[in-house]
Amino acid sequence: MPNPLEQAAVKYGTDKRAALHGYTCTYHRHLAPLRERVATVLELGIHKGASLLMWKEYFPQAVVHGLDIAGAPRGLNGKVGRTRIICHRGNQIHKKVTDAIADACGGTIDIVVDDASHRDEDQKRSFLNLWPRVTPGGYYIVEDVCCNYWDSFGNQWPPHEGATINFLRGLVHDVNFRGHRVDPDSKHPMNVRRPKALIADLQERFPNTDMDLTIEEIVFANSTVLLRKRGDL
Repeated sequence: MPNPLEQAAVKYGTDKRAALHGYTCTYHRHLAPLRERVATVLELGIHKGASLLMWKEYFPQAVVHGLDIAGAPRGLNGKVGRTRIICHRGNQIHKKVTDAIADACGGTIDIVVDDASHRDEDQKRSFLNLWPRVTPGGYYIVEDVCCNYWDSFGNQWPPHEGATINFLRGLVHDVNFRGHRVDPDSKHPMNVRRPKALIADLQERFPNTDMDLTIEEIVFANSTVLLRKRGDL
């Protein structure tokens, strides 16, 4: 079966294509059911804008936003035929910047893709800032987690405790902890309860978010991680 995301990636020359990072196969497998429903996309990191063009073609109803400290590549923002692409200048970790983009999208964003600095603290801070702004049923994608193993990014093998990949691995508990059975005689729906120690840990790690309730699925693929928010888009 043809992969329209791969076709768009090759057409515009993004490194997400199969011959390089190979993300398009994974993304199409998970995002295809949402193609006609996605209304907003935000990619952190623009570079030359090839990925923005790819997302615009793949999601025909979507307005695609890009955020980069360098702003819009020359000729991309507002060019005829590219009216569904909006570029913003700013730092991915600045919450005021990403909140303003989310507000411009109507409050939430259907798909967020972090392809910016690839640095641990930036990836984690961006996720914590933007996850509450992801639309129920939408996705947050962290690319190039291979950098968590590279000394050129201040990392190592095995990844250090603060590496993004270890942070994301810890979120696996957030997906599964609702199934922890505490009292077999409980009258709670589905006979499950959340252990107090885990709730306390989640509240400490994610203050002012609903993180413990909203991660439906995490997919670890080659150098990319997809997190789906509970609900329907």
